[in-house]
Amino acid sequence: MTGKATKQIIEQLKDSSHPPIVLLDGAWGIGKTYLIDNELRPLIESAPQEFGDYHYISVFGIQNVTEFQDQIVSLYISNQKEGSKYLDGLTSLSGKLARMCGADTSEAGVIQGVISGTTGFLRQKAIQNMKDVTLVVDDLERLTDEKLIADIMGTCLRFAENNKIKIIAVANVAALKDKNKVEKSFSDVIKLTRTTEELLTIINQIYNDVLEPAVEKVIFQTINQAQSFNVDINNLRVLQRAINRIIKLMKRVGDIEEIDQRRSAEMLTQHILLLTLYCYSNKLNWEDFVLILSNTDKWRTHQLTAAIARKKDQPQVEKLSEEELRQKALFDQLSSLLNGLPFIDVLAEYCFTNLVPELSDEEFIKRFQLPRPSNPIDIFKSHTFYSFTTEDEFELGIEQLEELLFTMNNVNWSDWIICCDTYLFMYERGYFEDANIPKLTNKLETRVLEDGVIDLDTVNNSRLNFRDYSSNQIRTASFEQAINKIYQRSKSKHEASITESFLKDWRKTIHKPQCHIENQPFFHSIDHGILAEAIAQWTVMEIAEFVGFIRRRYLIVNNPEKDKLELPAIKQLSKQLDLKRKHIPGRLQKGVFKELIVELNNAITTIEVRQKSDSLN
Repeated sequence: MTGKATKQIIEQLKDSSHPPIVLLDGAWGIGKTYLIDNELRPLIESAPQEFGDYHYISVFGIQNVTEFQDQIVSLYISNQKEGSKYLDGLTSLSGKLARMCGADTSEAGVIQGVISGTTGFLRQKAIQNMKDVTLVVDDLERLTDEKLIADIMGTCLRFAENNKIKIIAVANVAALKDKNKVEKSFSDVIKLTRTTEELLTIINQIYNDVLEPAVEKVIFQTINQAQSFNVDINNLRVLQRAINRIIKLMKRVGDIEEIDQRRSAEMLTQHILLLTLYCYSNKLNWEDFVLILSNTDKWRTHQLTAAIARKKDQPQVEKLSEEELRQKALFDQLSSLLNGLPFIDVLAEYCFTNLVPELSDEEFIKRFQLPRPSNPIDIFKSHTFYSFTTEDEFELGIEQLEELLFTMNNVNWSDWIICCDTYLFMYERGYFEDANIPKLTNKLETRVLEDGVIDLDTVNNSRLNFRDYSSNQIRTASFEQAINKIYQRSKSKHEASITESFLKDWRKTIHKPQCHIENQPFFHSIDHGILAEAIAQWTVMEIAEFVGFIRRRYLIVNNPEKDKLELPAIKQLSKQLDLKRKHIPGRLQKGVFKELIVELNNAITTIEVRQKSDSLN
């Protein structure tokens, strides 16, 4: 494949009406180096009578223009047909001259050493004689010294004008400050862009015979899917990063015998590629991504409230700040992007760290939600049924699906709701004769709310918030109410477990990633009397550290929900601790109790002032 930019560069270098010096401009990761190595270099080397010898140099790390000239001269001398004569002339110099010039006494060190050590005759003589060369000068934007960049561009221009050396400079012009110097130094600036088709062709060339056909097909489909959601796909390095992670993880998955290898590969490929592109496009690091996930309940509640308000023709209840609007937009994009896909936190972490988790095969299957081939129900769990290959397998899958929905207890939340959605979808689309859809819907709503049916511990880790339902019935207000009741039950159980954990070891609890409570409201869910009693059992050092935790906790100004919920709780806690302090005999414990009470009262004042200020605005 010869792209448009390559053809432009070749034509510019052949044109004798101007100095043969061009700049290949392109954003980071667009594939400039790939173009040089795989398109330009083969064309140049195939026509030595036109372009002479091909040389490449990266200026990254070069300290001054003399060093730049020395490296070019060294490349030129070492590759000349008459280079042996030139080298003979140099090596015939006495060892004294070589040592004076800083060279090694061995022949290998003479070229660079003599040239580097000679400020006049040898360098200038070589520069004057240089001809029949095409030189690629890469990484200009990686230099921080603007004067050095200008000097190198000036040197390249003189090579092109005086020696007729063909120069191809490579840089991201957007990162260069002196745009006027760029305009004056180059005969033309050629912008490298990539179409989706070009990117896919390059990916195919890079990973030829490395990827399984099914995986390669999913990669191409996913890139097109990401583009339709306004995700930036035009970075070859980011695409390669994602694909390299896919290949690495599939080596581990390939060792697991108890899974459907094809569907696992397709699912993981789609996840890794989408998540990598999404985070790159939005410039998100791991902490940013976790923050988006931690506010899932908030955005779901906001969406539901807004929907109810629209139905009742009422104004939206809560007005979001600019930062909250940005976070919600990121959440909405991720939710749309991963429509219909199971979402796994551990996979997102792998995309950022490139560290394959050290898990057993069974743990790997569970945490990555890998489908097992021996069980048709897994096809329904992956929210599809078109992949059944026989009617018998489909009927067996229906039996297992109905067993999961109507008989089994302690079921994974996402498994149940995805299978429920698929079941309703099939009823609506005519896969069951004489279907009474309202009766079925009511039966499923009743079933999901029965105690013990759903494993509430799986609800907080579900992927439901990142998919849209396909059946009509599951979108109804009554089904939404049932789903919200499950969320509330899970939340209550989660808060209860946090309370128990916090009372045992508050420091360990706040840093648990699954708790997300360091900046989230939770004190309101803990009985203040029980908490005060627990604090009385803590060591003095634990209480002192807790004082610092309270001091930091209420400096955050962008969480009015936390302020509102926790203000009554910390007021009561302060009073309880004050009462308990009166019965403490020791001065050390009595003193640290006083510090905590003071800090709680300071927090109360901070919140009240903040709330008053917000009400005035």
